[in-house]
Amino acid sequence: MRNKSQDKNLRQSVAEIYEYAVTYCKMLEKDATSSQDRIFAVMAEKEFTIGRDMLDLLIAAKGEAFVNPEAATTVMQSLLNFRAGLDEQQFPLITWRVMNAANQCRMVLENCLNWVEPEPSPKSVLH
Repeated sequence: MRNKSQDKNLRQSVAEIYEYAVTYCKMLEKDATSSQDRIFAVMAEKEFTIGRDMLDLLIAAKGEAFVNPEAATTVMQSLLNFRAGLDEQQFPLITWRVMNAANQCRMVLENCLNWVEPEPSPKSVLH
């Protein structure tokens, strides 16, 4: 039986994680006990909202590849930042999904970096 996350392309997987991150940050803001915690949550929410809105610039139109290696680094770092701030004891499934999306990003990046353009065949000369 296939996992539903395996049926999603890269863009869909990452967009889903950004939605989780925005929702999680809103929850942190609501539960914050100090103004410093509240400000941190609001800033993190804005960061992930901007990241979500920038996905069209970072991931190719078909949603299966990054536009360049730097875009992959940006997305992966953002996912890992979310993972670092996530309470994995309270949210184990979201933690798993974040790491699954990060692995999907890594595999796409590796495929991109390992891809070698085929050399053109020499043109035959008609005599």
